Amino acid sequence: MSIRPLFHRSRVRLALWYSLVMGGILSLSAYGVYLQCKKRTPATPLG
Repeated sequence: MSIRPLFHRSRVRLALWYSLVMGGILSLSAYGVYLQCKKRTPATPLG
């Protein structure tokens, strides 16, 4: 059973798009959480 090159390419392309989109969404949500945590905890100077 052979895999058609076109189908294989489209599957790889779909996986890359999915990775990029999910990575972007997770990065934005992580940045939002970071900003919320930064806002809640007061900065304490070291020393």
